[in-house]
Amino acid sequence: MSAPKESLGDLEQPVAAHSDAMLDRFFMLSNDMLCIAGYDGYFKRMNPAWERVLGYSVEELTSSPFIEFVHPDDRAATTAEMQGLIAGQSTLSFENRYRAKNGVYRWMLWNATPYPEQQLVYAAARDITEHKHAEETLNRFFMLSPDMLSIAGYDGYRKIVNPAWERILGFSAEELKAVPVVEFVHPDDRASFVAQFQKTLAGEGMMSFEGRYRTKDGSYRWMQWNATPFPEQRLIYASGRDITERKQAEQKIQRLKEEADAANRAKSEFLARMSHEIRTPLNVVIGTGDLLERTALNTEQRQYVRVFQKAANNLLALINDILDLSRVESGRLTLEVSDFDLAELLDSAAELMSVRAKQKGISVSYSIAPQTPSRLRGDPERLRQVLLNLIGNAVKFTENGRVLLHVEPDPKISTVRVLRFSVADTGIGIPAEKLDTIFEVFTQADASITRAYGGTGLGLAISKRLVELMNGRIWAESRPGEGATFYFTAEFGIATSAMPPENEVTPLVTALDSLGPLRILVVDDSEENRFLIGEYLKDFGCRLEFAENGHIAVEKICLNAYDLVLMDLRMPVMDGYEATRRIRGWEEEQGRTITPIIALTASVLETELQMAIDAGCTAALRKPIRLLTLLEAVRKHTVRAGPGAASHPEKIVVHADPSLRAVIPAYLDKRRGDVRTILAALEKSDYEMIGELGHKICGTGGGYGFPRITEIGASIQQAAKERNSAAIRSQVAELSRFLYQVDVI
Repeated sequence: MSAPKESLGDLEQPVAAHSDAMLDRFFMLSNDMLCIAGYDGYFKRMNPAWERVLGYSVEELTSSPFIEFVHPDDRAATTAEMQGLIAGQSTLSFENRYRAKNGVYRWMLWNATPYPEQQLVYAAARDITEHKHAEETLNRFFMLSPDMLSIAGYDGYRKIVNPAWERILGFSAEELKAVPVVEFVHPDDRASFVAQFQKTLAGEGMMSFEGRYRTKDGSYRWMQWNATPFPEQRLIYASGRDITERKQAEQKIQRLKEEADAANRAKSEFLARMSHEIRTPLNVVIGTGDLLERTALNTEQRQYVRVFQKAANNLLALINDILDLSRVESGRLTLEVSDFDLAELLDSAAELMSVRAKQKGISVSYSIAPQTPSRLRGDPERLRQVLLNLIGNAVKFTENGRVLLHVEPDPKISTVRVLRFSVADTGIGIPAEKLDTIFEVFTQADASITRAYGGTGLGLAISKRLVELMNGRIWAESRPGEGATFYFTAEFGIATSAMPPENEVTPLVTALDSLGPLRILVVDDSEENRFLIGEYLKDFGCRLEFAENGHIAVEKICLNAYDLVLMDLRMPVMDGYEATRRIRGWEEEQGRTITPIIALTASVLETELQMAIDAGCTAALRKPIRLLTLLEAVRKHTVRAGPGAASHPEKIVVHADPSLRAVIPAYLDKRRGDVRTILAALEKSDYEMIGELGHKICGTGGGYGFPRITEIGASIQQAAKERNSAAIRSQVAELSRFLYQVDVI
């Protein structure tokens, strides 16, 4: 007997029951808050997540209309949303707040669907309280930020801006969002802005730039921007910071720097002019004294000569002190590094001061501690200047007794590279309260000292600054009536080279006599200077001719052959620079022997001396020019015509690439300009600029076919790294010579 067959309805009932059980399990286990609510406003069924999130039991939640759990501020929106559900509309992503049992409201995110035939709404809610709090926190930062925060679309319009925009620019959020971003950008900055914006749209990452934005009153403010694109949203998140005050400060600093540079240039020009105006007549005064001293004088006349020679030398020393102080304070004075013998330097300084000391009946001596290195590397001339200042003061303020100079390794430092010098005297001494002020400019221990002993009070101020350049310090110890001891420390290198052999010196006058009569052209607008040079050289058989300015000098050179030209640099009509350039140009055209030209200048600026060399001068002498100095220069540089006469300096022939021949002259002119720029930078101790110029010279020489320029540039760059001013000058001189001798074919 077969079993009875089940009907289709009998089979569907167990399946339906099983499906309901599965759905019920999901309902009970869900982390979201699931519920069924009636059109009457009451919950009908709720899962356990409600009790877990809000703390109420299901009975408490279903016993009251659900609107009572809604935040009062959200009830109207919730009621409206419920009316939409009853009308058959589904709800997606509706947010409101529900009261928890502890009285705290929690944010809910709702999705709901109505079933009109059952008069029920099936809904799912998710607790988004933490997310909302995070949003609120970010929004507070967004609203309170002093920076201008915004979100812009790829269409170039802003979507959201924070209040900082209105505070800084004056426009409302609606005004800002209604116009493309670029409309607010300064016309001069728009091209840059558009380029940056396009890069951002192309996905090149964060955009950073500065630009000016228009404010509501029509003025512009500087903004610094950082912006990041989000391609999936087609949005750009940006932060702008008002940097107007910073920009104004930068512009002010730049303006002040330019004013300071202009003031420094004016100061340098003033010093150059004053030096020229003072040294030019002083050259005549000192030179005339030298000439008078060589004549037959009686005792009274000789005393007169010595008086005005002393006064002139004191004036020259004062001028040199002022110029030294100016260069130190402006940072243009640098140390020249070379090897020297310490004992020899001390001996020469003591010997020089002994002449004055013996006139007062006091002795000057020196001693060197056994551990002191004998040969050093540093600036011997600046060390000598400090020692002469201190020994000179000691002699000046000592009426009887002695002056003792002593050198030893600094006992407070283990290395022998730092030496301590002391100059002790038995003079009038210095009050304790004045010991700290005597190193200030124009300061002496007592105003009466100036009347009694003379001096300007510049010597110690200059010494202090020179010692500081040598990485040392200077101080004094003294008591009135018991003498004074001045100490200073200085850092040196240890010389590695042996003492060079002494050069054989040819007697000056004999050397000149052996040359025979010389034809010399003296070019100077000062009648007194022309007279002085004429008197200097008349006893040495020289045949002198004179020119009052550069124009006359050029005419004379073109008509006559000279053994030597003495050329003043600052003259009316045509200065010495232009005259020298024209003379060299004419000699080149005519294939004539180059006539040595010695520049005579009262300037103390290295750049002016270099300008003279660049113009074609053979050498340069600074005024005031002493007789022996002039004679030695004439002996060294004079060239006689005839057999064995000197010709053009040997040319350095460079075969240029035909494609570069047209631009090489301009390239070489730029390098000549670099020579002047480096020397000007050296006066300011601007080693960074010198290094950059050396790097540029090194990097361009080979490309134009001048490997020697590349080598010199590399040497200048290395010397700048080592802050070696002597090496820089040497390499600049080498570059200047190369540029003068190079012949491009």
